[in-house]
Amino acid sequence: MWIRGVGIEKIGENAAAERERAGQLLLRQRRKPWVCEKNSIQMGYNQHRRLCEARDVHDEEVIKSLEWVLWRRENELRYLSYFTSTTMYYY
Repeated sequence: MWIRGVGIEKIGENAAAERERAGQLLLRQRRKPWVCEKNSIQMGYNQHRRLCEARDVHDEEVIKSLEWVLWRRENELRYLSYFTSTTMYYY
């Protein structure tokens, strides 16, 4: 029987080869557990570093936003204080 031009035998051979590669990978990992542990630690470190960098970028954006709000409020107060000091009240 053929599936898209590839025989069932060929599909079975490919699946067997993939199983063999996966088995070899597992054996290598069992023989060298410190390599897996080292890789796991390295991946955890990289993930933590990326998370910290993203948090730093977010914090900088929040700081800039708050500085802009503060600048706007200070200008508003400056304008209001100038306006109230120069306005004459007529009663």
